[in-house]
Amino acid sequence: MNRIEDFVRDEIKKMEEISWGETPKGIVLKWGENPFSPSEKVAKAVSDAVKNSNRCPDPLKKDAMKSLSKYTGVPPARILLVNGTDKAFRLLAETFIEKGDEVLSFSPSYMVIDSAVEMMGGKMIYSKLNSAFEIYMKDALRKITEKTKMIYICNPNNPTSNFIATDKDIRTFLETGKIVVVDEAYYEFSEKTCSILLEEFDNLIILRSLSKGFGLAGLRVGYVLSSEEIIKYMKKVEDTIEIFNIPMPSLAGAKAALDDAEYMKSQIKRIKMIKDELAERLKAFGITCLESKTSFLFIDLKQTGMTNAEFTKKMKENGIIVKDCSIYKDIESRYAHIGIPEENDMGNVMDTISRIMS
Repeated sequence: MNRIEDFVRDEIKKMEEISWGETPKGIVLKWGENPFSPSEKVAKAVSDAVKNSNRCPDPLKKDAMKSLSKYTGVPPARILLVNGTDKAFRLLAETFIEKGDEVLSFSPSYMVIDSAVEMMGGKMIYSKLNSAFEIYMKDALRKITEKTKMIYICNPNNPTSNFIATDKDIRTFLETGKIVVVDEAYYEFSEKTCSILLEEFDNLIILRSLSKGFGLAGLRVGYVLSSEEIIKYMKKVEDTIEIFNIPMPSLAGAKAALDDAEYMKSQIKRIKMIKDELAERLKAFGITCLESKTSFLFIDLKQTGMTNAEFTKKMKENGIIVKDCSIYKDIESRYAHIGIPEENDMGNVMDTISRIMS
């Protein structure tokens, strides 16, 4: 008699599981979330949409697309709305990756694309970032072969919070003719994009999220910017299998947030001020960090003599949840990730760190 595992694809059995750990209640600074609630306009739009949840969300999707096109300056034919950028990774793999294909990525970096590629029978190839956590181009280019189908660049990078690639680097990768995926999930914080290259290269794919800058992490809305041809194929996969892929409340909230971009910009300014203050105050305890272009700080605990596992454990015991960066590939035990707290939580965070360090 067959066992259940006999029916499971070999690629699924071989997939390396990612354990992000539990997220208990407390001051959660683990996910790089916007610490502030969306605007009242967004809350009302979501509430109103719930009242019509007996209907399919197609009309709202078209409305959200119009607002997104206006916000990005990219025509609708070159945009794909997705149920969070993690879903975009899966779509990319399902659309482009075949067994034996290779995808070049960098380490340490965000690794959800790794699982999607492995699921389709592809293989991840890694180029380690240099000591400044930037791409070492000589090594990266050496690892591009005939089997390489895609290059993934998280810019600014998760978990290191900095830009790992320059515009020149991205152009060089695009000129190889491979599909180049640039993850700009923190675009609203970094205020830097390679979208100008969309007009020049049809092999460029840009991923963005409304989770971070717009504070809609719970609604799970992301989008893809690319050439019309790439969007056409990705849309074919998505809409054929899952035509109503984003819930109505999420679409309504996304449209309201995009139409109220000034509110988002004011919150970004507020978060940057708190981030600068947090980075400065951490110095007093021997904790340094890279210059952050994201909504979190990548902190170095070397001078404290504490490992990331020890730090995150002690913070958790005091009700503050930060991320142990040891889950990332090629990262030393001295690094951790801490999100930006609300102003009212800053005292609690710093008092806790003071107790831990003493």
